[in-house]
Amino acid sequence: MKVAVILNPKAGLPKLLPYIKSRIEHKLSDFGYQVSIYEIHPEKNGYSPTELALQQGAEMIISAGGDGTINNSAKLLTHTEIPLAIIPLGSGNGLARTLGIPLELEKALNLLKNPIIQKIDTGKVNGDLFLISCGFGIDADIAHDFEKTHVRGIFPYVVSGIRRFFTEELETYQITDLETNETWKGEALVTCVANSEQYGGGAIVAPNASPEDGYLELLEGLPVRFLEAVQVGIKLFNGSLDKEPKLKRKKIKKILYKRLSKRLVMHRDGEACFSKVENIIEIDPLSLHVVIGPSYKFLNQTPHPNGQL
Repeated sequence: MKVAVILNPKAGLPKLLPYIKSRIEHKLSDFGYQVSIYEIHPEKNGYSPTELALQQGAEMIISAGGDGTINNSAKLLTHTEIPLAIIPLGSGNGLARTLGIPLELEKALNLLKNPIIQKIDTGKVNGDLFLISCGFGIDADIAHDFEKTHVRGIFPYVVSGIRRFFTEELETYQITDLETNETWKGEALVTCVANSEQYGGGAIVAPNASPEDGYLELLEGLPVRFLEAVQVGIKLFNGSLDKEPKLKRKKIKKILYKRLSKRLVMHRDGEACFSKVENIIEIDPLSLHVVIGPSYKFLNQTPHPNGQL
């Protein structure tokens, strides 16, 4: 079987790159795979590594990097039979955590000896793919701050979050549920649409979200005082954010999200980008084949009949 490893050389610890490449190649070869490794170099024009790998006959894509790297591969694999596997090398590793992929290199590679493949939902915002979440408000600005720092891990997110809390303008918006035609306006510190429970880094933003139930989860984080924000932060990391009264939650399939403020920064899977004033956000059910790990907990999910939590 021909497999292509899409490796982000800037993910994780770059000094370990030769070791990581060697372990990946030798381990997968020992499993009987025909292995090709493609490094991501954004400054080079032409085909993306995933596109090139598919043209050369890859039968499985293995994304070695963070959530942004995974997103770039996955967008070419939706509605195909080619599975996506993950070797988590990023700072947050939100999708890997959701899929039960071990964060240790050797354990993640061992899953590929006899891979278990599952179909999951993906989300789209203005036609662009997201796997774990897209967001508007403080989380988008934190993602933008993170891209400007050379420090990896969870610490830069925490520092940016505290700073942004005291300086952030609230996100104002209007949402129309295009399934029910319900429309409402809001003002929030953050609005997030989640396809899975994880933000990344162990932050569980949507404990009730499932990547295979046919729904996205809309979260509206109402304004809070600083001490309340600390309590919300604790719940974010202990998995109890579904019990937070300052966070409104709703299951959705397709919405129109209209930004009423002048802000246009958003994020998709933790990668900062620009939104439109009017944004269509929708579910793409069971559109991607992925390799899952032993702690994946969403098998045989049944879609909720009315989308309410």
